[in-house]
Amino acid sequence: MRRVRFVCAGIVGIDLALWDLHARRKRLPLWRLLGGRSGGINVNESATNPVGTAKTAEVALMRSYRAVNLKVGFDMRQTQGKTRSLRYSHRICLR
Repeated sequence: MRRVRFVCAGIVGIDLALWDLHARRKRLPLWRLLGGRSGGINVNESATNPVGTAKTAEVALMRSYRAVNLKVGFDMRQTQGKTRSLRYSHRICLR
C-alpha cells in the first residue's frame, strides 16, 4: 500500500510540474491557462483541532480572513460547544 501511495504522489508531482512548464512556455499564469477568470482567490483559516477553536477564529478575524473552516464530528457535545462559542463570542455566521 505504501508503494502505491508513493507512486501516486510521484505521478501527481510530475503532472503538476508539466502543467506549470506548459504555462510558463505559453507565458501565461497557470490559473489562466486552465480557464480561470481572475487572479484572486478566496483564502480561509482552518480550525480542525478540537481544542482552541475560538482562539483560532479570533486570530483569523484579526488577520482579516473572511471564513474559517470548522472541523466537526469529533464529539457531538464538543461540536455543539464549539459552534455555540463561535457564534456568540465572535459574531460569526455559521453556514
